[in-house]
Amino acid sequence: MTALDRERVAQFQDELIRIIGHDLRAPLGAIDVGIEMLASASDSAVAIARISSFTKRLNRIVDHVVDLTRARLGGGIPLARSHTRLAVVVTYVVREVAAAHPEHQIVLVDVEDVRGIWDEDRIAQVVRALLTNATQYGRERGTVTLDLKSHTDGAATITVHNELQGVPLSAAAIATMFEAYRRGCNDAHIGTGIGLSLFLAQQIVHAHRGSISVESSPLGTTFRVVLPEAVTA
Repeated sequence: MTALDRERVAQFQDELIRIIGHDLRAPLGAIDVGIEMLASASDSAVAIARISSFTKRLNRIVDHVVDLTRARLGGGIPLARSHTRLAVVVTYVVREVAAAHPEHQIVLVDVEDVRGIWDEDRIAQVVRALLTNATQYGRERGTVTLDLKSHTDGAATITVHNELQGVPLSAAAIATMFEAYRRGCNDAHIGTGIGLSLFLAQQIVHAHRGSISVESSPLGTTFRVVLPEAVTA
């Protein structure tokens, strides 16, 4: 093992310690509170819902850590490609995120029946990350839109747009948007995740030989995913 390899491994070990030592404590603490509520039988329904919610969060953190390990040390995120209808994927994820964030209006603006050979679960992970990010950092009770289109060059584009909560993103913020452990600039949402969702979204898109970009203006912030090898039915 070279000195560079040892440095990479040591840095990655520090990252894992940070995740385990900091980000797992909050959901575990919340589960403890839920258990205490169950023990007192004061409001079992609320306690069960709380435990279920934070258990799912712990599972997401574990999944993200596994994906981070693959991305950093395992040569990239593996894909299980199959015939995929993107319209079905994005529609399902929109409904899922809308149910979790009823304070926002999530709208499918234009969805074409685009098909291709992609990893359906991974693409759903990308769309979920972009929509969740839009609800967290967009205007409170604002509208989030998604459209899906095909192009004559054989590519599909997924676009997610949210209204601004404050000023447009700076060039510096955009430059680091897809780095690991970036959680955005809204202090109200610190602690809602471990800052890997957009990083992993980029890794998944790149594994599909696609691209992901972001732009921000007074009209709002827009993420755009381009996936090759699309076919319009």
